[in-house]
Amino acid sequence: MKLYICNTPIRFPRSEYGGIAVVMAEDRKRLGRLLTEQYKGSAKEHFDLSISVKSCKEIRLDPEASYGEGFIMEFLT
Repeated sequence: MKLYICNTPIRFPRSEYGGIAVVMAEDRKRLGRLLTEQYKGSAKEHFDLSISVKSCKEIRLDPEASYGEGFIMEFLT
């Protein structure tokens, strides 16, 4: 499991500056699915997934520990 710290580039007028999300996922592909699910619907047309996944920081977690997948924190403007 990895911890991802990602930009959340949500375009105006949905968000003025975007924000940041911290997500736990197995890999970048799964991260992309979680981000897509989180920002589906009205936000999806304003969200640029490619920027979020390409710009994220990846932190490997202890392989011996058990972690739950999903969003840890989100801050949007």
